[in-house]
Amino acid sequence: LRHPNVVLFMGAALKPPNVFLVMELCELGSLSELVYDRRAPLSAAARLSLALQVAQGMTYLHAPGRAIVHRDLKSANVLLKRDLTACVADFGLSGVGGGRPPDARRAQGTPQWMAPELLEGGGAAASPASDVYAFGVLLCELAARVPPFSDRFARFDFVDAVVEEGA
Repeated sequence: LRHPNVVLFMGAALKPPNVFLVMELCELGSLSELVYDRRAPLSAAARLSLALQVAQGMTYLHAPGRAIVHRDLKSANVLLKRDLTACVADFGLSGVGGGRPPDARRAQGTPQWMAPELLEGGGAAASPASDVYAFGVLLCELAARVPPFSDRFARFDFVDAVVEEGA
């Protein structure tokens, strides 16, 4: 995969004890680190630029012929280069096309970013649409600069709120 907004995978060593991945350097860490650091200046224009870059990376992944579903899009899985280029990363749960998650008995991903149909259980199929839902949650993170559903997460009722109330 070669796109300026998708982290470049360069290679891997898979024989223990030397198991590792080599990817391009994203010096600034994750988008979540920047977004949640209230001391870091982050103008509306910068947030819009970051959102557009993530959208471009996801559009590339979802394009016909690739049809890669990320399944765990969130600000912690977007890495930043020194020039504030956003790169979608962490493809550990990704798959080609939609289809059932690797373990259909349980939802996989991070609940605060998961689409309601995935939270309900029953092995609903992840799809580009569920990635788009996660992108919408990421947009809320960028706008508010707080973790999604942080007001409900402390009470552990955010899943019910999303599935039943459409919050």
